[in-house]
Formats: sequence, structure tokens, C-alpha cells
Amino acid sequence: MQELVSVIIPVFNRAHCIEETLRCVQAQTYAHWECILVDDGSTDDSMDVVSAFAKADPRIRLLRRPDSLPKGANSCRNFGFENSKGTYINWLDSDDLMSPNKLEEQLKRLSEASEQNLVSTCKWNKFVNETTGILPRDQHINRDFHHGIALLQAFDARSPFFPCHSYLVSRRIIASSGLWDVSLRINQDGEFFTRVLIHAEKVVHPKEGMVYYRVPQKGSVSQLDSKEKAEAAIQSWESISAHLEKITPNVTYAYIENAKDYLYTKIQDPSIVKSHTSFFATQLKKSQQGVNLLRKMKRKLQQLFSVN
Repeated sequence: MQELVSVIIPVFNRAHCIEETLRCVQAQTYAHWECILVDDGSTDDSMDVVSAFAKADPRIRLLRRPDSLPKGANSCRNFGFENSKGTYINWLDSDDLMSPNKLEEQLKRLSEASEQNLVSTCKWNKFVNETTGILPRDQHINRDFHHGIALLQAFDARSPFFPCHSYLVSRRIIASSGLWDVSLRINQDGEFFTRVLIHAEKVVHPKEGMVYYRVPQKGSVSQLDSKEKAEAAIQSWESISAHLEKITPNVTYAYIENAKDYLYTKIQDPSIVKSHTSFFATQLKKSQQGVNLLRKMKRKLQQLFSVN
């Protein structure tokens, strides 16, 4: 018996690209899937496009986020999951794409494993308009891991990662790890998949199949161009740190330190850093050490040039 895969897509004003995304789902060589799209209140023609696909293909379903739920992609993902039936879940953003063999290759590897709380990753790369000729990134994390924690530990100083649609996740894991955090505005996928990987007994990575991540346009929510976004980014990484501290106390993750270093250099408002001194403790210590070193060098130079 073939396992059902639920592909869940939040949609907001994507009339210009949602057709391409849906066609990449329909092109999958593994055909036993359902695709659930959840509209977040689109004001363009997105829903007309999706409705036409749903009418022609019964595997595609269009839902609308209830007004009782907060606006945002995370609410749409959670609502889609609650209305899904798949043994495995593939989250897909409305502007990203998958190779035709993505699901088939991942399910082959998953079917070979004896564990039940399983995750599969796959190769990926960025694209702007076309995916033709784009090869996957060569990353040291493109391999199997004996546990999800091992993958989190492999997110080292080279700052590798997998976008959300590269993962195929057992429904059993989500029941344990919990759904998407609707309070987060930035790095929602980083926080969510940290919890998923904490609960993953094994991570398998097929040799074939990949996904394509569309390069965000200027003004993306992920850019730290306001105090609110900076605070939201810190909130997400504080949550990630708390999750891992519960499971592996006193263990340092390069995954988290890389993020802290990045945020520390990108946040322009010093009051934000000052209000999160515990979070930025290592970065502040390094900064102070640098200041002390400069002062020491300055005194040495003054002593040298003041002789005679």
C-alpha cells in the first residue's frame, strides 16, 4: 500500500507564480499525494488560479484560513495540517519548486528504514526565474544522520541549512513536536524544524531529487530592517536555544552561535542588543576583548613613540 503524502501550501497574493508551483506538484512521479492550499486572504487572482486547478484535479484542495485564526503563513500551515490525511507531510511555499522525482526518491529511502519517527531531507539550490541547468549545492549535510540532533550539530560554522520544502516529515513526529508557532514572524521554519529534528529518530537523504528555493525579493520579511523584525528574529533563536537546552543542556551548537553572530553584526540599534545581554553574552564578551586589545595596542604605541 502506498503512503499518502500531504503537500501543504500557504498562499497570499501569488497569482504570478502559484500555477508553476502547482504544476511541479502535479509533475511528481509519485502520484499518491494530496495538495492542500490555504488562502491567507489574497486580494489578487490567486484563488481563481487555484480553484481552476482544484476543479480539474481532485487531489488539490483549496481552503481559506478561518477568521478566528491569526493571519500569517504559520496559521495557514497549521490549518492545512489539521485538514490533511497524509502519513508524510511536505511543507511547500507558494513560490518554490520541486524536481519531479523529489517525493519518489525520498519515499524509497523512508520505506527502507525500520524507525517510525522519520525525516527525509534532499538536495537544493536557489533560483530566480528558471531552474533549468541549476545543480544542487554541494553540502556536507547531504547525507544520512542517525538522529535529528546529529543533523542540528552538523549545522556548523559553514552555515549550511535545508529550506522547508526539502524536508519530508512523518506525521508521527509532528504529533510529538507540535505545529508551527503562530507568534513568530521571522525564522519560523528554523524554530519548527529544530523541534522536528529533536524528535526524529533518523534522517535519510536520497542521492537523487532536489528542490528549488526562489530568491526572496527586496522587502522580504526575513530582512532585519526594523526594530520589530530584529526583536522577532531574536525571539525565534531564543526559542530554538530553549528547545535544545532542554534536550542537551550545556551543549554549544554552532547552529545557534552562527545566528547570534549574524544578528549581532546586523542589528544597528544598540538598545536592542542591550536588552538581550544574556542572549548575546558571547558576542559582547568578544567585542569587549577586542576593545581591550585595541586599548592595549594604543598604550604600547604611545609608550614607543614617547621614548626620548
